[in-house]
Amino acid sequence: MMESLLRDPKAGRNNPYLMFIAYTWNKIKEDIYQNLYEDEDPETVPDYDDFEIDGMECNAVVMRIIIESCASDLIAAQQNGLVLKIGGRPYRTPKTPAADRFTLCNRIFCFQRKDDIVRISKSDIMTVVMPDDSKTFMDIELENSMAMAHRILFLVETRKEGWDMLTDVEAVVYAWTIRMARYQGMRIKDIVNEVLRFVDYIKDGISEMELDELSDLWIDNFNTATVSADSQFSASKVDEWNRRYGMKSVLQEIDQEEADEFWLSNSGKLVRTCCTS
Repeated sequence: MMESLLRDPKAGRNNPYLMFIAYTWNKIKEDIYQNLYEDEDPETVPDYDDFEIDGMECNAVVMRIIIESCASDLIAAQQNGLVLKIGGRPYRTPKTPAADRFTLCNRIFCFQRKDDIVRISKSDIMTVVMPDDSKTFMDIELENSMAMAHRILFLVETRKEGWDMLTDVEAVVYAWTIRMARYQGMRIKDIVNEVLRFVDYIKDGISEMELDELSDLWIDNFNTATVSADSQFSASKVDEWNRRYGMKSVLQEIDQEEADEFWLSNSGKLVRTCCTS
């Protein structure tokens, strides 16, 4: 489907997220093509239609700017009945359902990153399934995050080597989850500072994790938001972190129903085994 969508954006005419994929992919292609060949002799540059960006590399900041700009364009098109130009051709964007900006910016183009460089790959584009009920994508993100937190807690509390089986960022999520309730009303940034010190003390080799690097793991505004019952990290961002640093997670091996039941039975009396081992 991805190949046909990128060749012919009409395939996404009923889904704003598919239209966003086609539009953003073309913008990335335009930016790279222009930067590579703007000073070259037109007679020597490859034809734009034949130019392929799959497998190429791009600066991570530039990529972020393009994705966020395209998200703004799509939302404006939906709200004002405008068209988006893809490859020079106009395409009308479906007005409903209204696209969620968080999803556009964070859950679709999940390119692998190393240092300041991302590798562009069609296989790292996630197609978003449209919800068929009243849940928003933020509701779904929160559900996914809590499900991940339950699996992390279950792993640490029930497996002898559970703490050591966590990736670095999953250790941060564990420390955050068992502390969150006691810090209602405080700034997320301040709590994460303390969480990071705790994890650095317990888990060797995690000291290279910087606070600024962790800032986009949270759904709420990291610098200004205060902790509430709904304050939560982003599960998709945790997965992205693991991919970026080549860290293999074992969370998919944890039975979700068993982890949820453990949480319901033990959430009020968690034994922090990582602190006493």
